Amino acid sequence: MLSVQLNLIGLGERKLLKRTVSVIILTLLLISVWTIAPSIRLASASLPVHNIDTGEDFATIQETIDAPNTMDWNHISVDAGTYVENVVLHKSLTLIGENKYSTIIDGNGLDHVVNLKANSTRVTGFTLQNGVSGIFADHTNYHLIENNIVQNNNEGIHLYGSLNNTLSDNLITKNIYGFDIDKSYGNTLRRNEINDNVVYNVYFNLWGSIYGEYFLQDIDASNKVDGKPIYWWTYQYDRQVPKDAGLVVLFSTNDIVIKDLDLTKNNHGIVLLFAHTTIIENVTVHECETGIALHVSHFCSIRGNKIVNNGCGIILEQSQSNNVERNKIENNGNSVIIWGSEGNRIFHNNLYQVYNGEVEPRNAWDDGYPSGGNYWIGYTGTDSNHGTYQNETGSDGIGDTPYIIDSNHQDKYPLMSPYEYWSNPIPGDINKDMKCNYKDLFQLAVFYGVDYMKPNWNPHVDINDDGFINYQDLFLLAINYGKTYP
Repeated sequence: MLSVQLNLIGLGERKLLKRTVSVIILTLLLISVWTIAPSIRLASASLPVHNIDTGEDFATIQETIDAPNTMDWNHISVDAGTYVENVVLHKSLTLIGENKYSTIIDGNGLDHVVNLKANSTRVTGFTLQNGVSGIFADHTNYHLIENNIVQNNNEGIHLYGSLNNTLSDNLITKNIYGFDIDKSYGNTLRRNEINDNVVYNVYFNLWGSIYGEYFLQDIDASNKVDGKPIYWWTYQYDRQVPKDAGLVVLFSTNDIVIKDLDLTKNNHGIVLLFAHTTIIENVTVHECETGIALHVSHFCSIRGNKIVNNGCGIILEQSQSNNVERNKIENNGNSVIIWGSEGNRIFHNNLYQVYNGEVEPRNAWDDGYPSGGNYWIGYTGTDSNHGTYQNETGSDGIGDTPYIIDSNHQDKYPLMSPYEYWSNPIPGDINKDMKCNYKDLFQLAVFYGVDYMKPNWNPHVDINDDGFINYQDLFLLAINYGKTYP
């Protein structure tokens, strides 16, 4: 009996001993973990770029992308900070900045800040600065570029031959060129602000496509240039472009009115392709590469606009039967360029230099007599005669000799003063030289007493337009004698 009791006591002591040893071992393990854990967290915190899918951490963005375990469709998270890198995104990855204001990739002026070399990338939440381009895509597609600040680059975002991309909620500012869309189509833009870029906010190269596919973009009015909406319309009919427009592009439209706008600092102010019976009126376009461009667009009217200080004022390419009239087209590299176009009438404009690419004279540069042609800055002809052949004595505000455009083209009835004055001169300024003086008085004296029934009738001396040259005309001349314009 005593032996059994001793055995039971021994068994209890052994169980207690095992339990005690287990507790001691567990305690030692916990202590070791607590001791090591802070060093593990510290090592991770010192590496700011993380592959969320593999759990690896890296010192730079490019190192993360290049890592062998980083595969297509991985997600790269970047902590706030400044990274002086030229990132080449050669895998289909998502690149996520912690905060677009404080997660900065600086290209150091050496190359593109982010170069999208693979298809189907996503870049979001960064400031991208000091590069050749903030973001550059060359013949890669299906990118998602959203919620970034792109600033202080030569080009903000440049898509070259890049299709079916989505750009949303980006601020593109203080670059030399803001957003460059070059031979690319199928792109969707939403809520992008393109402001305060030095030369152009938006630069688009849409030419070279066979069917106009480069015009096929989904760009709505939530996108703004210098705070004004972009109106990029396709397949629209019988509408008027709102007056707050900052850029207008029309593709395959009819009966659109563009009126009362002020457009500046894009490579085109207004551009039309397959856009027929369009009216462009009272629009100011300045500091653009081209003010107004028509391509394969017919029966349009461009009238009463101010197109100044651009590389080129108006382009007509393969466009027919358009009227260009009453426009002030000044201080541009070329006032008008015409290629492959016919049946267009260009008259009552203020022009400087034009390039007419037609070998044969298939466009009219005046509206006949007595309506007249254009006012040409630099025309040196004189005005002593009037009439259809400018061979009848007495001036009429139209040059006696044509303005020669080139060997095949001429304005037969060049105006002697800017059209806005020529059409509404100082009463008494018979020769429309912007002065009412002794020359006008002399003409009035020559034709005094003549009426519209006489063979030597000169309607330009009939100041009050009543069919008689008499004391009433002399009175109007006298009260305006000595006045000049402006």
